[in-house]
Amino acid sequence: MDGFTAFLTASGMQKFRAKQDARAGKPSKCGSLMTDDLLEFPSEFPIKMMGRDQPEFRAAAMAIVERHAGKVEEDAIRVAASSNGNFLSITVTITATSREQLDDIYRDLTDDEHILVAL
Repeated sequence: MDGFTAFLTASGMQKFRAKQDARAGKPSKCGSLMTDDLLEFPSEFPIKMMGRDQPEFRAAAMAIVERHAGKVEEDAIRVAASSNGNFLSITVTITATSREQLDDIYRDLTDDEHILVAL
């Protein structure tokens, strides 16, 4: 197993455990990774998502971000394929307005079956 596959597997396990905890009514072990003293709002904030190179991944990634941040301009989107072409990363830079907005985006990204990793 290469490093990228191992990373995706580990991330997938974390996502699986988080979903199990949520279904069982347990609080998230992650909490919010962002605190108000680390970020000032509004702020330009990059959101990186990884998934299989499939139209469903692209559509889900953009729909989730735009649901919370509004229409994203083309120049705010960067796309890169993995070396073997099976995976894709999409980085979208938004103007974040609050920690709650970012928490909502990341919560929805991790809940989506097409998003393997959200950073």
